[in-house]
Amino acid sequence: MSSVEQHIDVEVPLTAAYDEWTRFERLPRFMAGVEEVRQLDETHLHWRASYDGTSADWECEIVEQRPAERIAWRSTSGLTHGGVLTFHPLDDRATRVMIMAEVDDAAAPIVEERVKDALAGFKAMMESR
Repeated sequence: MSSVEQHIDVEVPLTAAYDEWTRFERLPRFMAGVEEVRQLDETHLHWRASYDGTSADWECEIVEQRPAERIAWRSTSGLTHGGVLTFHPLDDRATRVMIMAEVDDAAAPIVEERVKDALAGFKAMMESR
């Protein structure tokens, strides 16, 4: 397994960043390659994404969720991975969003690129409002 760690500072209050990210079905708006996220129940999500013409589906379980602080997950099907997304207030108007994930070694370069792009997309979307 390989570690992927990325963060970005977003000029929005912490609660706005957390609230938007936890609207899981809206994640494809800023995550390139993610076609669909469906919330199956309180703790399970179904994902569909594509990369280089190949489509993949998987499910993950939210194993910990602390409002306005962190979301931890692990895959329950598909590529083995897991991680934590944390939100850190920088001041009243800015938030640092951090992702730390453990992924299969072969997928790490692709996942690292996708995480970086997702954070940049999130920042652009949130700050354009």
